[in-house]
Amino acid sequence: MIRTVLGDIPPGQLGFCHAHDHVLIGPNVATDHNPDLLIDDVDEAIAEVTLFQQAGGGALVDAMPLDCGRDPEGLIRVSEQTSVHIIAATGFHTRRYYPAGHWSEQIPAEDIADIMTAEVTDGMDRRSLARGPAHADRLGARAGVVKVATDEHGVTDLAARIMTAAAECHRRTGAPILTHTERGLHGVEQVEFFTGLGIAPDAVLVSHVDRICDLGYHADLAATGAYLVYDGPSRMNYHPAEQMADCMRVAAEHGATRRILLGMDLALRSYRISTGGSPGLGFVLDHFLGVLRSAGFTEQDLDCFGWQNPATALSLRAAA
Repeated sequence: MIRTVLGDIPPGQLGFCHAHDHVLIGPNVATDHNPDLLIDDVDEAIAEVTLFQQAGGGALVDAMPLDCGRDPEGLIRVSEQTSVHIIAATGFHTRRYYPAGHWSEQIPAEDIADIMTAEVTDGMDRRSLARGPAHADRLGARAGVVKVATDEHGVTDLAARIMTAAAECHRRTGAPILTHTERGLHGVEQVEFFTGLGIAPDAVLVSHVDRICDLGYHADLAATGAYLVYDGPSRMNYHPAEQMADCMRVAAEHGATRRILLGMDLALRSYRISTGGSPGLGFVLDHFLGVLRSAGFTEQDLDCFGWQNPATALSLRAAA
């Protein structure tokens, strides 16, 4: 089953899916520094996700994790109003989303694993800015993925503690692990860390890999056995869409056709049509799939990337 904010669904009901995106982002330390990150109007989010649904979209992973602007009540409303399945995240983002001395820096990995596990099995904390694990106020809606993040320094001591907790949460719940890589860096290192803890590589979904257009890097990523999330079509300041297609081609040539996922990572107001920006949540379906066709990918390939692969990648595994 796949765990959405409205309940568990069989994989065959998922439809076309963005494996890394942002439906809502409430106030946090990062939005204080960059107001373009603040995406907290539920009605605007409904309008944006409706455009995705009208383009043929069926599901989105909302990659905003615990205590940094996640809005589970808002996600429920958006899913109810649009009929788009939304998979929410527990876990933690990079430190720039949290105040110095945040409680997640103070507690051991076992306690962090307990918090993550409760969010997957019992329900998410309803507040977007919690006061700490002792003050949880749970909704019935449960998280369906566990988010971890590394910054430009790679797997630091703090990142390792949270990643160790995520691995334990995965063992207990079967929830897949979704990663943030800063500018695409350290994706191979992330997978190696998890496999070193005994986690199967195909339980890991490595995001933002197309921020780096080194074709050798994409071959190395494909060799890890993890899912690779190409979620940068909205970020053409990194590379043109055609170069992203080249990266995907190399990954596919090195065995990752059944492990490539798509998304938009639409984490800025200026990227969203509902707030006067572009290219909007419908861009992959409306445009980027055409780029992939022109690059030589078949309809069967596209069906894997957008429909079949996420249905497998986002399913709960058997708990250990």
